[in-house]
Amino acid sequence: VRFNQRVLRGGLPPDDENNGWLWFTALSWAARGAWDSALTTLDRHTPIDGEDDSGLEQYRLAVLGGWLGALPPDRAAMRRPAAARTVAAIQTQLGPARRAELAWLDGIEAMTRQDRAGLAAAQAAVRSAGDTLVRPLGRTDLRPFELALRGDRQRAADSLATLEWSAADRNSWGWWMVAQPLQRGINRLAAAGWLLEAGDTAQAVRLLAYHEAVNPPFGEKLILRPLLSLELARIADARGRVDDARRLYQDFLIWYDMPPPAHRHLVQEARAALGRLSGGREPSETR
Repeated sequence: VRFNQRVLRGGLPPDDENNGWLWFTALSWAARGAWDSALTTLDRHTPIDGEDDSGLEQYRLAVLGGWLGALPPDRAAMRRPAAARTVAAIQTQLGPARRAELAWLDGIEAMTRQDRAGLAAAQAAVRSAGDTLVRPLGRTDLRPFELALRGDRQRAADSLATLEWSAADRNSWGWWMVAQPLQRGINRLAAAGWLLEAGDTAQAVRLLAYHEAVNPPFGEKLILRPLLSLELARIADARGRVDDARRLYQDFLIWYDMPPPAHRHLVQEARAALGRLSGGREPSETR
């Protein structure tokens, strides 16, 4: 973050280069838990042309932060109009995929608010978007989230896991995720959480370990890595795999050093667990 800020202060003449540095700085803030700083950084984005997707990028980040419990829901609501304008201006073949993504993000935001009517409306909007690039792979399907809201988390988990394995088998390198970059991470985190509730730790670990692979997109992996490490640390801890649990708790603490108030309990949990697994020693400061 500090390096990127120095570069930005020095000035980058082309707007696209400046925006690229802003984007990676925002990702770094979010990965550390400073979600409001990430959004403030993206707000400095300078539109390049009529199809600039900065409004959608801001909405993505706000929806993700809200779904994770790191941001209040109003952060996403404030950025929804700009995202809609961004999508409406796209005239290329990515237009339908972007419309489907906007509807899918609306569905995740509705899921965060436990809004069944909003989720159903978002699912209908996904179907009507006319997306032929991403929708055939199934990752825009919001029906598993509808199942979860109705209380059937087992079926929701099974549906999302099946969807993820199918999508990975059909296109393991995921070129299409450039169009809709958050679906893999959110689907896998949601499915893994519900599978853990049902005691299926093996499949949950397989879903969560995707961030260790080299396939893109990488921005979503950077943001989610700390929370994925924490979830994997809990599983390793429960299984009695002390060395793995220590390593993963430490990884989380190294990355997530600026948690929002709603996530401070996660840092306290990880520090306590690491102390317990290290024979009562407090984890050392790393930043």
